[in-house]
Amino acid sequence: MPAISVILPTKNRHHLLRGAIESVLRQSFRDFEVLLVDNNPKEHRVADVADLKGFLDDRRVRLFEYEEGTSAAMVRNRVMPEAQGKYITYLDDDDSYYGGCPNGASR
Repeated sequence: MPAISVILPTKNRHHLLRGAIESVLRQSFRDFEVLLVDNNPKEHRVADVADLKGFLDDRRVRLFEYEEGTSAAMVRNRVMPEAQGKYITYLDDDDSYYGGCPNGASR
């Protein structure tokens, strides 16, 4: 069981999602999971975006797909029971965790 669950919802911002995920994966603390919540239309799913597929190979990243039109707050609440961490935190797809960007810079 991981210490921390990071719930990361995304909708129509594939171009920003990569930075958000990388900022989590680059943390020095490694005992976490990322619950990536895909709220995109079926024709634009995260699993179908070539430059995001590599993240799905990381065992710490779990993908959940929900219907488009559901609010970010609603998908956060829906996926919360899936979180296995002792602590739960949230990260929006247009944000990043400090120190998770290249060279320690923030966006």
